[in-house]
Amino acid sequence: MSDSKIPPEILAQMIADAVWLKADFFRHFAVFTAREVANLSGQSLDEAERVLDTWRAARKVLSITRDGIEVFPSFQFGGDGQPLPVVGQVLELFSKVPSRVDWDNAIWFVAANGWLGGRMPYELLTNAPQKVKHAAEQEVLPDIE
Repeated sequence: MSDSKIPPEILAQMIADAVWLKADFFRHFAVFTAREVANLSGQSLDEAERVLDTWRAARKVLSITRDGIEVFPSFQFGGDGQPLPVVGQVLELFSKVPSRVDWDNAIWFVAANGWLGGRMPYELLTNAPQKVKHAAEQEVLPDIE
């Protein structure tokens, strides 16, 4: 259904819900700026920005925007500032669905998931990455068949 076929009051509620969901994300989940990733990884800001650009292009990290600034959800990084491999695998799967945007992906990582027994994917990135990848496969399967 295109936006033009959605009744105005429903469209307004959808927009309000999206605004609330994004604000709620930032209330509950830490994000890093490029400078914070640089500090974590021991790189200069210029190096970190270059590496982050490379990672984004290769779908290894997820970025979203907060107040016009690109930020990176912290759950996708290990203690060394490197992205967790399963995040890239999930983002690669999600890229097969052209309608998905970064915010869809960010919310997926922090929403309760039935394939994970109600757990949120970000909670299992280090302890059960294969389960997270399987849940992501189930997420996109209907859209790519």
